[in-house]
Amino acid sequence: MKISAIFTVALSIALLSNATPFEKRRFGQEHSAFVEPLYQKMRDSAQGTNFAGQVGQLSGEAVNALLAAKPACRQQQVADHLVFFAKKMGADKTIADGKRRQKNLIDIAKKYRTAERNTNQDGKPSFLCGRKPFFKELNGIVQRQDPAATTKPDTPKDAFNLDADFDPLGVLSQIKAASNNGGASDPKDKPKDPKKKPKDPKKKPKDPKDKPKEPKKNPKGKTGNPAADNPLGGSDFQMPFIKKNADGTFSIDGVVRPFKTEAEAHKSQCSMQHNACGWLITVDDKVTLSDCDKQEKACIAGPTVFA
Repeated sequence: MKISAIFTVALSIALLSNATPFEKRRFGQEHSAFVEPLYQKMRDSAQGTNFAGQVGQLSGEAVNALLAAKPACRQQQVADHLVFFAKKMGADKTIADGKRRQKNLIDIAKKYRTAERNTNQDGKPSFLCGRKPFFKELNGIVQRQDPAATTKPDTPKDAFNLDADFDPLGVLSQIKAASNNGGASDPKDKPKDPKKKPKDPKKKPKDPKDKPKEPKKNPKGKTGNPAADNPLGGSDFQMPFIKKNADGTFSIDGVVRPFKTEAEAHKSQCSMQHNACGWLITVDDKVTLSDCDKQEKACIAGPTVFA
């Protein structure tokens, strides 16, 4: 085994043992068997190219991302970086087998994204990432959960767990530009609409005393949105419902930041259901990623679902 490989394996064991009391023996054993070979494959995929150093560094980041103390989206961010460099190799004409390397590293990134993350307690599910990946190749893929878990994993939306500024190699701006999954996945990075007219300075501001309009109530016993009426996996995988606040913003339980518009809140509730559906894939062989994607499209096309 190469010295670098020995170092990474030793580092991963040391980090994991220091992260939590090592009652997590089941996690440690399954982690070693599934993930450690992937770290070596990551490095091997770029050997002999100008990207070997960067992908090698990512293999170290991949180890850290699975620790309990890391943000919920760190694992996905690392996988996005791997896909980015895979595509860079595929586009580099100086690499004779660049396309083969591209496919290989993307496959590795997808497998890595399914790796179980550590938690500070046996039987406790790890958080799901609350934002879409930059690359559609990773859509619907989430980490495995402890089989002993009896509760559904949460999807935190705070800044720490969204991990929007993770940029160990200084290529985040390039990744955003190369995204094939609807552009930047962080709302603050979305470009302004050039067709949108500037505000009229003569227009009077709304009277703060005016009460916001009440959203239309859902039909009795039915939401009108097929993704909510018949969710894949049943009610346990239902989308979160939305509440309209007195100040005109919209909230979803479990999401710290309120949404300014109904459209933002609606898109988020559909995305959160898609994340839950991605977890469903790992426990139900009858449900596929394509099924989850279709449900998300139906959700977005349908009406907003209010509590």
